[in-house]
Amino acid sequence: SDEIRTVHRDLKPTNIVVFHKSEADEPTLKLIDFGGAVEKDGGRSTARSNVGGTCAYLPPECHQNRRQGAEVAVNFSIDVYSFG
Repeated sequence: SDEIRTVHRDLKPTNIVVFHKSEADEPTLKLIDFGGAVEKDGGRSTARSNVGGTCAYLPPECHQNRRQGAEVAVNFSIDVYSFG
């Protein structure tokens, strides 16, 4: 299946690397640092987990749950918010 099933949970500029195969080719962007990533079943899972990632790039609900020591639903919305 071509479906993406990984929630990175720490998207930020320092985890996006630009590769140049040659000067003539278009640059390729690659994600790195999958240490906090979670694999989901089809990406629709709302499994709960402790919040990982860098505070400055997390959605507001993650900050609230982090302060309360609660878990948060882990889904692609975390990465969408972080990416902008």
